Amino acid sequence: MKILIAGSTSGMGRAIAESCLLNNDQVIGLARNHQKFNPHNKNYLTYSIDFSKISDIEEQFKKIKKEVSDIDAIICSIGYGDFAELEQYSVKRMQNLLNVNFLSQAILIKTFLADFKKRKSGKIILIGSECALQGEKKATMYAATKFALRGFTQSLRKECANASIGITLINPGVVRTPFFDDLSFHPAADPIHSIDPVQIASLVSLLLKEENNCVYEEINLQPMTKKIEKK
Repeated sequence: MKILIAGSTSGMGRAIAESCLLNNDQVIGLARNHQKFNPHNKNYLTYSIDFSKISDIEEQFKKIKKEVSDIDAIICSIGYGDFAELEQYSVKRMQNLLNVNFLSQAILIKTFLADFKKRKSGKIILIGSECALQGEKKATMYAATKFALRGFTQSLRKECANASIGITLINPGVVRTPFFDDLSFHPAADPIHSIDPVQIASLVSLLLKEENNCVYEEINLQPMTKKIEKK
């Protein structure tokens, strides 16, 4: 398969990219910094994208579309955590979070969607969050971006059903990734308190293999127990 992965150099996106490469898929990796992960594999093609810069991102995606044809699947695993009381956010900070966690992904899918519909095939997998299911304290803006992604996915699925495009939203709980590097909290050390990104990659691998007569609409995952600690 030819798979475009947005956010291919870190966390869940990196684990998914590694899994796809092991399966001999061709991976088109989109990320801001490819120094964090570049396996120098002939099946791995990289594009440097800053998902916060919405003003010119559509032209970048169109350029990729011209250079890489017949994409079989799009996987969106981009985003970052930003947790604070609402009044602590500047408008710029709010806009940046919305751009990265939602709007850039909608623009990316929009760019390739007509081709998927024309071929009547394709898979789109988006990584959401447990915060797409229930808001939490100090997550007003972060949860808003994830709720937006969930509503977008639900509506897009109905729009694309007659074109046999499988669209799945994965909502994981706490996943042990660099997501927590710049936050004031992280999952407790015992592995039972978090999901391993390799587990997300295994799930994505199964979804990519499914026939398009069936779609897994939404998958929610949680660690067996959850314990968060302050740093």
